[in-house]
Amino acid sequence: MTKDARGEREPAQLVIHNDDETPDEFVIGLLRQVFGKSEREAAAVIARVEREEKATCGPYPQSVAEALFKSAQQYIWLGQHPLRITLEEIKTPCELCGKPEGQTDVRIGSRTVWLCSDCIRAADTVNTPQEPEEEFEYACDVLDWHFANVSRSNLVTTIRQFPGHMRVDVQAAIEGLFGKSIRLFGLNEEQRYETLSISRLLRDGRNALAIAPLQYSDVDVGEKSPSQMSR
Repeated sequence: MTKDARGEREPAQLVIHNDDETPDEFVIGLLRQVFGKSEREAAAVIARVEREEKATCGPYPQSVAEALFKSAQQYIWLGQHPLRITLEEIKTPCELCGKPEGQTDVRIGSRTVWLCSDCIRAADTVNTPQEPEEEFEYACDVLDWHFANVSRSNLVTTIRQFPGHMRVDVQAAIEGLFGKSIRLFGLNEEQRYETLSISRLLRDGRNALAIAPLQYSDVDVGEKSPSQMSR
């Protein structure tokens, strides 16, 4: 498709269009491998495509949406199917001040709301705790400090998986979203196969996950200069 002129931080969504030739199994594979959907989520998207002739995935930050679009196009090309996916701009107003440039999705309890950069900046200025003078030894201490006014039972987490080759784009989107408020910590993973979930990071006592030096990976992004990804 021809890429529309969009602002750098405007959210975007990918639209999957219905056709009579591409098998459902191929679309499910695309949704699971490229978009990180579960089998149930992929089936729901398929049903929506068949019912409404199209279905959307997103919204995503623009850089993430474009990376997903490229990966989806490559997956479709390799599969030799006529499935059509388009990348579309989203005009989502800020749900706090009403400005028409809401651009960041924020999870609040069970809801996801879109906020503009001014509201994000104001919230960050008011609510971000001051940097502590002491250093942390364990991940549970960091989380207890960060969520000082939130009980553990009220924490809600979501997971979205991206293919390995998208790590640079995802990292760039994260840094652009949070800016200077990021403070990086390395973690000592004794069992590499164990998923670093919030419940794992909150363990204390002898099972607490220790803070360790950061590790970096150089990722070759082709024409651009190599970027460093933190793990």
